[in-house]
Formats: sequence, structure tokens, C-alpha cells
Amino acid sequence: MSEQKITLEPISTKIIAAEEKNVALLVVKAESLKVNDQPSYELAGALRIDIKTKIAALDKTRKSATVPLDNAKAIIMSWFKPLGERLAGADSILEKGRLVYAKEQERIRQEQEEKLRKAAEAEEAKKRKIKEDQERAWREKEEAARKEAERLEKAGKAEEAEKARAEQAKAAKLAEERRLQAEEVRVVAPVLAPTVEKTAGISGRKNWKFEIIDEALIPRKYLQPNLVQIGKEVRAAGENLSIPGVRIYPDEKETVRTK
Repeated sequence: MSEQKITLEPISTKIIAAEEKNVALLVVKAESLKVNDQPSYELAGALRIDIKTKIAALDKTRKSATVPLDNAKAIIMSWFKPLGERLAGADSILEKGRLVYAKEQERIRQEQEEKLRKAAEAEEAKKRKIKEDQERAWREKEEAARKEAERLEKAGKAEEAEKARAEQAKAAKLAEERRLQAEEVRVVAPVLAPTVEKTAGISGRKNWKFEIIDEALIPRKYLQPNLVQIGKEVRAAGENLSIPGVRIYPDEKETVRTK
């Protein structure tokens, strides 16, 4: 780090007080002057020159103090900026390494969780099929009992037919129970906790960003006029230019040369 001397040129409060009086005088003259004839028009012009001259003088006086301050700031920044940049670079390396590691661990966790989810789905399907097969078996028994009851009724065997009807009702009840049990079968996959423990004093956040992949598909509300190009063409062509949706008009100003 090179040694550089920092010096300042102070501005006294007496100078500022004197300039305040000069400025106040010019402001009063400007505010009280009514431009309504040629003499007042010329007087306003002369007063504008005086004001512009005073603005330039004040700016010069201000810079006598601010330029050294700016130079001093630049020197101090040149001392500290390289140190900060080196540390920021080192910190970036560590941050990238941590993020890559955490992302990979999260990928592994999600992969394991997906395997457990598929296993749970398979187990759930297996258990449901068992109940559905049981329901199907009882439905078959129900149908067989119904047919047997009808056969016995036609044969005049009322007592035996009654027993067959009872077997039919029992089979129907058990089949319905299995149907409801099949609907209620649930195997929930476990949710795995993150494997990377947080570091005290460091928290994560997501800054959402974007990139344009097809400009033609962007809705109009996200678009804006090319103000730089419009301004360039308006300044070049003036009133001879016509742009739909744009009003072109002159903004008249006076140029004042200081003394």
C-alpha cells in the first residue's frame, strides 16, 4: 500500500455567508422582475447572465473543497478495494462449494425419497389387491349361493333354500367389507429429513432470476419502448418525424454565455 498524502482546502463559513447574500439579492431581482416590454426583456437577459456567472463561480468554489474530498476518497478506496475483492473471491469459492455439496445431498435425499414412495405405492397396491381378490371371491360365493337358492326354491326345498339365502347374504356382507377395506388401504412413504445441517450464522435464500428464451412470446405489458432510439431519431429529424403513439414537440430553451 503506497503512502499518499490527503489534503483538504476548507471553505470558511464567512465565504458561505457572503455568497448567501449575493444569491439572495439575485433571487429577489429575478422574482420581482416582470418581463412585459423590450427593456425588461433585455434586463431579464442581463440578469440571467449574472445568475449563470454566479452559478459557475459557486461551482468553482465548491469544487475547490469537494475535489480534494473526492481525491481523498479515491485514495482510501484504492487501499481497501483490493483487500475486499480478495476476501470476496475467497468467500465466493467457499459459498460455491457449500451450495454444490448441499444440492448434491438434496438430490440424493430426493432420490431416496422417490424410491420409498414407489415402494409404498407398490405395497399399497399389493395390499389393495389382496382385499380386492377377497371381495371377488366372496362375490363369487354370493352368486353361487344365489343360484343354489333359486334352484332349491324351484325344487320345493324351502328350508334348504333359506339356508342358501343366508349364505348368500353372508357372502354379500363379507364382499362389501372387503371392498371398503380395499378403498381404505393406504401406505404412506416416509419423508426424509435433510442430511445437511445448517451452519450457525449462515442462512440460505433463493434469488429468482430469469432469461429470455423467446422474445416473440413475451406479453406486451413486459415490453417497453426503445427510448434511446426514439430520442436519437427525434433529435435528428425534429418535426419531420412521425412515430405512431409518440407526440413530438419542441422544448425551447435559451443558452446563456457567462462573463
